[in-house]
Amino acid sequence: MAEGAAPLDGVGVIYIDLDDFKRVNDSLGHSAGTELLCRIAERLLTVAGDRPGYPPGGDEFLLLVPT
Repeated sequence: MAEGAAPLDGVGVIYIDLDDFKRVNDSLGHSAGTELLCRIAERLLTVAGDRPGYPPGGDEFLLLVPT
């Protein structure tokens, strides 16, 4: 747990999967796909605040939200 973070009594999980992401890699290349994933991750961290987020892999993201 991050320093100063409140303990979680319960947690909601937000699962985000980017549809048709393979088309980005196929049409623009893997470097563009990686750049897009990094920008999405940065944006999610901005809106998630101090809530933890995890990239399970590929084009998927998980956010944990206290309940």
